[in-house]
Amino acid sequence: MDKQSGLYQALAELDEDGDGFIKIEELSDMMGGIGEPLNEEETLKFRETVLKLPGNKPGLINILELSKLFVPDIEAEVESKLIK
Repeated sequence: MDKQSGLYQALAELDEDGDGFIKIEELSDMMGGIGEPLNEEETLKFRETVLKLPGNKPGLINILELSKLFVPDIEAEVESKLIK
C-alpha cells in the first residue's frame, strides 16, 4: 500500500457512515494524537485550511480532498474506488 492509499484508508476509518466525510471535531482529535501537538494558532490555521477544501459539507470534511491536501500526488486509484 502506498502512502496516499494508506492515508486515505486511515481517514476512512473515521468515516462512520462511509459517505466520504468526517466531522471536523474527529479530525481535530486525530491530529491532536499524532506527533507534536499544534498550538492554538496552528490549530486555527489548520481548521481554516481544511474547512476551505472543495466538496466539504457544513461541519464535514471530504476525506479524498483532505488526503490530497496532505499528500498532493494522491493517485486516481483512490478516486476510482469511491465511484464504485
